[in-house]
Amino acid sequence: MQVGDIITIQGMQVSDLSDTPLLKVSHAKDGQTVVGVVQGYAESVIKDKNEPDGAKHLVLRDGAAKAGDYVTIVMHGMMEVNVSTSLGDIKSGDRLTVGVDGLARALQTRTIEGMQVSESSPTLGIALEDASKDGKIWVFVNPQ
Repeated sequence: MQVGDIITIQGMQVSDLSDTPLLKVSHAKDGQTVVGVVQGYAESVIKDKNEPDGAKHLVLRDGAAKAGDYVTIVMHGMMEVNVSTSLGDIKSGDRLTVGVDGLARALQTRTIEGMQVSESSPTLGIALEDASKDGKIWVFVNPQ
């Protein structure tokens, strides 16, 4: 998983760090409920090698996460998100959802008999800047 990837929940698992349960996540696809955006990944390391219990904690790392790595996610707030403009440009203020390619895209609207109708899809948040090509833009992440 890369920074800016959109994720969904697959379930829960037990943490090897504490009794706190962890979320199992995967890349979100079109129509899936969005939980947040990958901010980075973390590695489990021993806190103090002199401690008899070998207590571990998470240390943030740079780069892409591999299968089984801990990922840190933004569930609410500003984050750069991977977007696609294959269905049209994104304008600041547009509500975003996940497209078939797993990238954020603007919700589609149509005018039917003079009435503006928006698609009903889970939303990721609101674009904070324009995009006319695929890449990353700042988004106010607020999944709904």
